[in-house]
Amino acid sequence: MKNCLNSLFVLGVITAALLTSCTPKVVTQLVKTYPSVSEDSVLVVEQGQKAPKGAKMVGYVSVLDRSTTTRCEYAHVLKAATKETAKKGGNVLLIDEHLEPDAWSVCHRIDATMLRIDTLPANFKVHPELAALARNKKQHPSTVTKLSVGRGIVASKIVVGSDILRGRGGFEIAGSFENYNNEGVGYGINGFYNSVSLGSYGNVGVFYMGPLLSYGSRFHQHWRLGLQLGIGIVGFIDHTEDPYYSNHKSTDVQAGFGVQGNAGIEYMLSNVFGLGTEIQITTGRMLKPAGFNMSKDEFYGIGHVGLLFGVRYYF
Repeated sequence: MKNCLNSLFVLGVITAALLTSCTPKVVTQLVKTYPSVSEDSVLVVEQGQKAPKGAKMVGYVSVLDRSTTTRCEYAHVLKAATKETAKKGGNVLLIDEHLEPDAWSVCHRIDATMLRIDTLPANFKVHPELAALARNKKQHPSTVTKLSVGRGIVASKIVVGSDILRGRGGFEIAGSFENYNNEGVGYGINGFYNSVSLGSYGNVGVFYMGPLLSYGSRFHQHWRLGLQLGIGIVGFIDHTEDPYYSNHKSTDVQAGFGVQGNAGIEYMLSNVFGLGTEIQITTGRMLKPAGFNMSKDEFYGIGHVGLLFGVRYYF
């Protein structure tokens, strides 16, 4: 259980780092704060246009590229700026400078002034970029972060000493970060760790980590289907106490290249949080250790199946 908790902590730290690094950097300078307002009630005034008469100064906001930012189209940059403006009590975002993607950055970047007016214009409408982003988000989340636990089973046979073990499994923890376009096609990274019990022989830790291609479809108001295919590093950490070849160490780590396919279904509790279950199938090959005998129709590697359940975070 201690190892499981340590794995959860490490995965949580990695997930938090991914969430932070993939969003634009928002910098503010406040002049005066007001009670917060709804994001949907922020008027965006584009560069070169005049601010409404009687506007009161709230402060300044800049949305910048972190160099690792992935969601930085103009709509996402505006979203970050209007969210910060509303949070500080402003209801007008005056764009002072809008930098489009160039040789220095693939992101849109803006400098803007946060203002507040007593009454929004009668013809006020949400900015078209923000309205389109809201519609697309209802259909396809921009990013999905998964944290799951469950049971993993080694489908291939396990040779320990003179014994052949089959169907051994144990507690598994898995996580992924997926980034999607408006059509539901995306990419990301995922991995898992499975502690497999071998009874009196000890245990083996099976692991996988690698990039993935993904597809997600929201086929109902609350239900979403997800498919992933990845190529990465697969291997095991051998803690068995009965070695099967002479130069075996007390703890041995072996790894190779593997392929993984995932299929899952999620119930979206809201546009931010959800619950999901998935099945993952992983297979990989590794270099055969010296002195290990097997038949011609076999290969040295791992076949693994996991059934998982966990939480989903959409943004």
